[in-house]
Amino acid sequence: MAEPVTLAFAKQVLLYDLDDQDPLIDLLIVSGRMQAETYTGQTFTAAATTLVVDGPVGAVTPLPGAPLASVETVTEVPLGGVATLVDPAAYVVEGIGVWGVPGRLRWIVPRGPLEPVGGLTVAYTVGPAAPEDVPAPVVRAILELVRDGFFRYQQGTATGPEYGLPYQVAALLVPYRVELRPVLGDLTGHWDLTGHWVTTGWGSG
Repeated sequence: MAEPVTLAFAKQVLLYDLDDQDPLIDLLIVSGRMQAETYTGQTFTAAATTLVVDGPVGAVTPLPGAPLASVETVTEVPLGGVATLVDPAAYVVEGIGVWGVPGRLRWIVPRGPLEPVGGLTVAYTVGPAAPEDVPAPVVRAILELVRDGFFRYQQGTATGPEYGLPYQVAALLVPYRVELRPVLGDLTGHWDLTGHWVTTGWGSG
């Protein structure tokens, strides 16, 4: 899938009209997008993903990554049995298209801890439906990283910040960091600019 920042747009921001540095700028766009993905825990180009769960799955199966675009197939493997596709009527897909919160499968009939299930495989897609669906602050953050890398290259300085992202880039990306909750309960909060989780209370799951 196309990058959320095009080469033409990046060159416009860089005020660079020549074509001799196009491969470098393309590389910086991919690098900037990947840095943004690593920092936020989200995916800014559509990507096929597979989740494999061993053993019982409970009432809810979280799907790592965000935003959830679609769930293609769910395959169940009974103990000592043959893998079979799970009827989509057996679960509800929650969180499609929601930035910052991983999607999940909520089972119509919860899988209990004693249910003889050997495993579960979920094939799904994360990322935006189209490049233009990526939030504007994220696009701006990627452009900031591209500009920083390009200017460093021009100045002959290969290294970037010694630790983490530049502050202005982190400030743009913090609101889009995936909400991580502990295993027990639904502890709510938010990410601060230093990348630490700040607890604000308990919410509903």
